[in-house]
This record gives sequence, structure tokens and C-alpha cells, in this order.
Amino acid sequence: MADLNTRGSDEPVASVHFSTSPEGFRRFSEATTRQARLYEMALSGTLDLLYVFDLEGRFTYANPGLLAVLGKRAEDVLGKNFFDLAYPPLLAQRLADQITTVIVTGQPLRDETPFTGTAGPRRYEYIFTAAFDEEGFVEAVAGVTRDITERIAAEEALREADQRKDEFLAMLAHELRNPLASVRNAVTLLKEAGAESQQAWAADVIERQTRQLSRLVDDLLDISRINHGKIELQCEHLDAAQFLEAACDSVAPLIAARDHLLRAIIPRGELWLHGDPTRLQQIVVNLLANAARYTEPQGRLWLEAAQLGEEIVIEVRDSGIGIPPEKIPKMFELFAQGERTAARSEGGLGLGLTIVRGLCQLHGGSVSAHSEGKGKGSTFIVRLPAVPKPAQPVPALRPHSGPNEGAGRQILVVDDNEDAAAGLGRLLTRRGYAVRLAATGPEALDAVEALAPAAILLDIGLPGMDGFEVAARLRQDPRCGGLVIIALSGYGQEEDRARSAQAGFDSHLVKPVDFEEVRGLLRAALGKS
Repeated sequence: MADLNTRGSDEPVASVHFSTSPEGFRRFSEATTRQARLYEMALSGTLDLLYVFDLEGRFTYANPGLLAVLGKRAEDVLGKNFFDLAYPPLLAQRLADQITTVIVTGQPLRDETPFTGTAGPRRYEYIFTAAFDEEGFVEAVAGVTRDITERIAAEEALREADQRKDEFLAMLAHELRNPLASVRNAVTLLKEAGAESQQAWAADVIERQTRQLSRLVDDLLDISRINHGKIELQCEHLDAAQFLEAACDSVAPLIAARDHLLRAIIPRGELWLHGDPTRLQQIVVNLLANAARYTEPQGRLWLEAAQLGEEIVIEVRDSGIGIPPEKIPKMFELFAQGERTAARSEGGLGLGLTIVRGLCQLHGGSVSAHSEGKGKGSTFIVRLPAVPKPAQPVPALRPHSGPNEGAGRQILVVDDNEDAAAGLGRLLTRRGYAVRLAATGPEALDAVEALAPAAILLDIGLPGMDGFEVAARLRQDPRCGGLVIIALSGYGQEEDRARSAQAGFDSHLVKPVDFEEVRGLLRAALGKS
């Protein structure tokens, strides 16, 4: 009578005992067949290529995965060696030698190789392992092969990304040191020189380099916001000429400094879209600045805009150094740049084009790059959805400003950074405001109670009682119902702005603040009070 016994933990292999009776033999045969079928199903279902060789290096088993790669049937493979199957001669010899090594040593052997089969050129990793008989002699060699093409590509991509990151960090340090060095020299000159002309030069340097530092920080923040989907567009119905002309004005100093000729063809009142004018201007400024940066002095730039079907098409071209074809697919990737040299004066972090792509996508559009090659210039094309022209477009009004715009209004500036508070206070004083400074939350609350200011410019990151708590307390005081509270913060993410609004701030400005923006907010808010 047949029975199936399972060995203990030290004997993991199941054995089948059967009597010599026909029934016992039948049961043994069924068990063996079932076991073979299960093994075959397992070997057939794996994505790996599995196979077995005899001691002559001939295939005695090949699973469906291997047969598919070879493009052959089992009967065309079994009993054949690598040479019979027309493997590349050098590869066939190497594999045959490796099988011999495994047979002789009894040790597994691991290697990898390129191979072109039905899936095209791929990279494979394989291991040959000896199979021993009951007496300990090698009776066959089993093999497993795995396609590692995607893994190698991913590892290479990670290496490239890591290299680009290291290059970016080195470039960031370089770009930060340049303006800081200029500012330091200007400050030293201010301390030593008494001539008014030298002071004016130093002040101009400090202002210009501070703007450069602000642009670097803004680019870094924009990348983070775009990648995390935290940019909120302030969209409106607008004429494309509005932001296109503003972009030309923004890059005019750079273009003039490099002695470029910019030709702009911008139809007014004809190209309408729904978008954020500030972000759309940023797109064009980045493209024009990029064109200027990679165009030799006295080169030419072009900016053209037109409506094609249901799209507004904006084209920025240059006569610059061009783009090698292999670099075009990566032009808009994070940390990717064109050619860089240590002498390149305009600098930049290589984030501009990544920001352009992100902002275009947020507007439902796209951007693409084209070039005939090195030295033949570049073309960048932005496509944005067009909207119908409004019946009666209303021109934007510029806010009024004058030398005594503050009219003696009391303003409280609260910041624990003494230099920042004093500088902002002096600027406001020159515009006619009466300014009082405070350095802590309690000082701010006392000053509001004593002075009843019209507005408070309040730093959020105060020691002890922070700006959020100060604003919340002021909003709980009925006497401060008309007080304008403007946040000053080094954080400008959407969640930071939302928290400011929740605490009771009327506006949120990111440091270093643009003084013209401060003036605009005060004029708008105090003009209504």
C-alpha cells in the first residue's frame, strides 16, 4: 500500500513509498506527474530565464522565458550548445568555458553580458550553479538569467542625478559668493571713503547684488513650490502684450550690458489668454535671460508672439551657441544646463528652464526647445491656451505716488533684526511716514497701545512671542479693528501665507522685502481707511 511521508526539519525533501502493487505504482506515478507539473508551472511563470546544461554544455531544459528571448521552440534548443544556436562566437566560447569551470570546481559562477535577442539589445546578469548526484559528483549545471537593462539605466540615471546635484551645489556656492563678495567690498568702501560719488557707487552695487541674491532664493523656492504643487496662480483675462512688454523691460539692462539687439514683435490688444501676469512674465523673462546668457556679445535675440488656432504661441530665438541635439531632451530637467565655463559672467543656477516648464504646465500650456546644433542658435516655443478677446478691455491704473505719500501716518516696524528694522524705517520716513521701531512681541503690543498706528509691519520670527501670536492678540482687541497688519517673513510657501491670514495678517511679504511692494500695500490699505 502506498503512503506519502514528509521528513522532519532536517529532512525537507518529501519521499513517496509505494508497494509493488499496481495501485501503489499508479499513486506514485500520479504524485510524480503532479510534482513535475507544479515545478513546470513555477519555472514557466517566472520572468527570469531558467535552463539546465548537461556535462557537454548542451541544453537539457529551457523555460518559456528563455525560448522567447531566443525566438525558438523547445525542440530547436534542447540538445544544442551555444555554438549550435549561433550565439556570437566570443560569447559562446566564454559561456562554454564558464560552464566547464563550474563543472570542475563545483562552485557557482556569476557574470553579466550584453545580448541581442527578440527583445533587442539588452543587458543580462546570470549565475551558473552545479547540480550534484547522490554520490557528490556534478551531473548537470543549472542557470538563471535576469534582464538588468532597466536596473542599469536607473542606476545610471541616479549617478547622473547625483552628479548634477553635486555640480549644482558647487554652482550655488559660487553664485552666492559672487554677490556676497561684491556687497562686502562695497560695505568696506563705504566705511573708508567719504566721497559722495563712491558712496553712490557702493549703494548701487549693494542694491544690484541684493536683487541677484533675491532672484537666486526665489528660483530655489519656485522649484520647490512647483515640484510640490503649491503654486497658486492669480489668473485674470489679459492681453499678452502686457506681460511680454514688461518682460522686455525687465531684461533690458542685461541685453544692453551684452550689447545684444532684441527685436520684439508683439501685437497689442490681439492676443488674449487667462493667466497669472506675474508668472507669465517670469516665463518670458527666464527665456530671454537664458537666450542672452548663451549668446555672445553683439548677438541678436528675437521675441515674437502670435495666435495659431486656439493657442498663443510665444517664440524666443537667439543667435547664440546653440544646443547639441543630445542635450535638448534634458534641457528642462532639474539642475540641467547647457555649456558652463568658469568665466561665464551672468551666472545662474540652471533652474530657469525647469521653472518655465512648470509654469507653462500650470497654465495648461507647454514649452519646447529646438536648435540646429552648436553655434547655430536656439529657439524656445511656448504654447498657451487662447481665450476670446473681451468686448471692452479695461486698462490697468497705476497707483499714485508722491514725495510725501505717508502724510505723517504712524507706522510700527517690528523686527528683532536691528539693521533690517532700521533700514525699512528710514525708507518709510523718507516717504513721509512717522515710524516707530520695536524688537519683540511685548514691545509691539505696548507700542500699538501707546501710538495707535495706522499699520504695523510685523516680523513673524520674533523671539519668545512670535508674530502670529502678536497678530492674534491685536485682532482680539476691538480698538485695533482698523489696524493694517502686514507680515514680514523668510517663509513664503502657501501654507505659510495661509497661516498668516488665519492669524489676522492682511498681507504677507517675503524677505528680503521689495520696498516698492511695501509702499504699494500701504497706499492701497491706508487710502481706504
